[in-house]
Amino acid sequence: DSLTHHRLGEFIHYAGRQGLRTYLSANPILLTDRRIKDLVDCGLYELVLSLDGARAETSAAIRGRAASNIEEAEKRVHALLEYRHARNSKTPYVIMQFVRQLRNQDETEAWLEKWTSVEGIDAVKVKSFVAWNGGDKRINALRVTPAADPGYIVCDKPWTSVTVLWDGRRVPFW
Repeated sequence: DSLTHHRLGEFIHYAGRQGLRTYLSANPILLTDRRIKDLVDCGLYELVLSLDGARAETSAAIRGRAASNIEEAEKRVHALLEYRHARNSKTPYVIMQFVRQLRNQDETEAWLEKWTSVEGIDAVKVKSFVAWNGGDKRINALRVTPAADPGYIVCDKPWTSVTVLWDGRRVPFW
């Protein structure tokens, strides 16, 4: 997770000075006070925060034991929103995301109700569990709805995005 890199703020600031918009997808439990300040003050453009359960048991089953403390994760999301508001900043644009799958589908409505009512969240997104090419049978087995025919799935990310790894290597969208 990008939020664990000790120079993250520096990297975001550098990219911004080069005219690049920066985007992160992260686990909200990793939003420490320092990270929150880095994300807002260094100019992160967009932040997707994934919470895939309304209950601790579900979140832990999907994302691991570290994701089981939903209350703490929610506090950290609110701390980010409060800091962004205090700094009178419009960025990062904050998207709360729920990856719907067989394990959590019964929690979708409760999750949506909770996060659509939080002031400061810029967008709320529920998406399907998917492999980019649609051909991974293990991932497709977790989906609520059948995957499209892999021959008809086109991902534009390799042509529109780049990922910078922790050590500075650049790779097509990950």
